[in-house]
Amino acid sequence: MRTAKNILLFVFILIISLNVTVYAQENGEKTENPVKVTQESENDKDVPFTNSKGETVYTLSATTRDREGAIMMPKDRILCLTSETVDLNDIEVLIDDSNEQAKKDLEVEIISASKNTAKICVNFSNRYVSTDLNWDGKILVKKGNDVIREIAIAYMTPYIRDVHDTGFQTLSSWSGTWGVLDGEQYRSSGIVDVYQDNAQISFTYQSQGNQGVKAFHLYQSGNYTFSDGSYDIKAQNQGIKAYNTVNIRLKPTYIKQLKEELVNDLYQYSLDTKQCVFDDLMIEYEDGCIIGEVTDFVRLGHQATIKPLDKMTLKANIKSTSKIFLQWKKLDRVSGYAIYRYDSGKQRYEKIKTLSTQETSYTDSKLKSGKTYYYKIVPYRSITYTNAGHLCKVVNGSSSNIAKCITKPGKPVIKAKRSGRRIKVKIKKVSGASGYKVYLRKGKKGRYKVVKTYKGNRTRTYKSRKLKRKKMYYVKVRAYKTYQSKKYFGKYSKTKKVKIPKK
Repeated sequence: MRTAKNILLFVFILIISLNVTVYAQENGEKTENPVKVTQESENDKDVPFTNSKGETVYTLSATTRDREGAIMMPKDRILCLTSETVDLNDIEVLIDDSNEQAKKDLEVEIISASKNTAKICVNFSNRYVSTDLNWDGKILVKKGNDVIREIAIAYMTPYIRDVHDTGFQTLSSWSGTWGVLDGEQYRSSGIVDVYQDNAQISFTYQSQGNQGVKAFHLYQSGNYTFSDGSYDIKAQNQGIKAYNTVNIRLKPTYIKQLKEELVNDLYQYSLDTKQCVFDDLMIEYEDGCIIGEVTDFVRLGHQATIKPLDKMTLKANIKSTSKIFLQWKKLDRVSGYAIYRYDSGKQRYEKIKTLSTQETSYTDSKLKSGKTYYYKIVPYRSITYTNAGHLCKVVNGSSSNIAKCITKPGKPVIKAKRSGRRIKVKIKKVSGASGYKVYLRKGKKGRYKVVKTYKGNRTRTYKSRKLKRKKMYYVKVRAYKTYQSKKYFGKYSKTKKVKIPKK
């Protein structure tokens, strides 16, 4: 997971896990600098090394910090300057003003100088140097107004050891689920869709021991940034035992890499999801303790998938005795949607329609009246293997909610006849109905009135009150189905007319 640059960084941090180290490195130049730099004692334990850029790096180490925050001052690091062309008698050395923190934390002075040689020493300015990481300082060697040599400096001071250091080997202070990969435990948080533009994961961390968390850091060379695109964020809650939520974003280059790997896994092994583990995160405490370095990795993880992850919400609305109207919101970065309806005979959901990604509704027709139906919708993504003859495979996302709906009851069949001065109406049972309403009208210009409401689904016989003689009456019936405390009515039956005679 680490680049060569990170490996060198780890070497540095490993040294300072017990000591404070200050680095001074020669800036690489295309032409040979007239002033050469060497370290006085080559037998010292802090020997120079070459970084990934080919630059010579010098180190300065100190012992740990005490409980009062004071470091044990190290021996001065002596650097020797030599030149065959520049007179070093009247040189000046100083910390570059562009880095105010380095200028505050470090001291540099000339020990001796002659025409061809000079010695300078570098050390911390005091015993209470900041515990911040600092990689951008420079020692400037000047002659008059000209800078004849730059020596880059990177340093970090030790921290006060506390229980949050020695007791941190467990990941129980992090949210997420436990997992094991290659024999190493990690905490996993969620799953990301590699087809999304802004894939993020989230963790919650509780500070340990008797100190609060000051900040969180990510390695710039890693595959992640914080949600705002930065590599350093301040802790929102800095109290003891406080909780902080850390939102982490996958870099676009890493998402592209994961997508290529997952497409290949799908083609070769029919796998659409993989586990990712990273240890790029560091936690900085108020006292300077930094957790998550080379001796104490913070292994966090997440899953990556090529399946559509956006959750769909399906709505179903009653349209008629044979139709149900389905609706949903459009999803981005999917190839289409598959609609499923429950088949009670087969006791499973059966696909009834496949629609393009632009569609946001569908009407299911030719249904039976007065029935209850169940639906779900599943987004899918068509994955093409361009390196294998453009083969294509469909990957389904997560199912939506189950949408329940009914069709309106059918049209009743009735028979009506006169019985004295009354009308007798026989109503044939309608499948799926919850009840019936009987409507009666006197004369052609009269208004229909509900004269009877029946609850329950069975054959009914209605008998009116005594009606007026020599009048024509019209009767009709319609069935209803109760759903979610509301009555849904089907079509009216054929109207029957019955005349009440004079005698």
